[in-house]
Amino acid sequence: GATVDVLVTESPDVQGEILAQAGRLQADLIVIGTHGRGVVERLFLGSTAERVLRKSRCPVVTVPMTALETMPLGSAPFARIVCGIDFSPSSQLGLDHAISLAQESRCTLMLVHAIEVLPLYYDFSPPVVVDLDAWRRDAMQRLHAMVPDTVRTSCEVREVVVRGKAYQGILELADSVKADLIVLGIQGRGAVDRFFFGSTANHVVRQAGCAVMTVRS
Repeated sequence: GATVDVLVTESPDVQGEILAQAGRLQADLIVIGTHGRGVVERLFLGSTAERVLRKSRCPVVTVPMTALETMPLGSAPFARIVCGIDFSPSSQLGLDHAISLAQESRCTLMLVHAIEVLPLYYDFSPPVVVDLDAWRRDAMQRLHAMVPDTVRTSCEVREVVVRGKAYQGILELADSVKADLIVLGIQGRGAVDRFFFGSTANHVVRQAGCAVMTVRS
């Protein structure tokens, strides 16, 4: 039931041409497949996918080869969506997209926030006491408040708070629930900077076994 247009162009700059066509069409979304190069090598090093991710003004969905095993077989686009939340404006934007997709599919939406405790001093100072239980309760309340009750009537929403690095928590949760989409809101740093370098999004996109949507603020 979809209208499909096919365009073949010749260009020395593949990623630039993809972005140019997306701009010409005023695209709402770019979808691009990826392939891994092994555990040690960087998945996107110098690749078209990474450059599109860094410069696209609209959301981008990257689909690894392993995602073929996680795609739902029914008519709904998605069955389980995981959305990473760090309570920044960028993550709110990502959540807005995740909610829209979850409502359309009437699927399960899981919000995950990671608590990473970093030591303030090393060797010469006793550890600082952190009330992790209170931190976790506060995070759970904030996650719950981010989703209106009207949304919860059309899809199942769960809140999850994990301890450790954010990308590890997101990947482990997505793997454990067999998610078919991860949604992340990211903050761009301009055309020159590599906004993926060292970021949570960088790790998730490179290592996820399912499709990943990045929404750039």
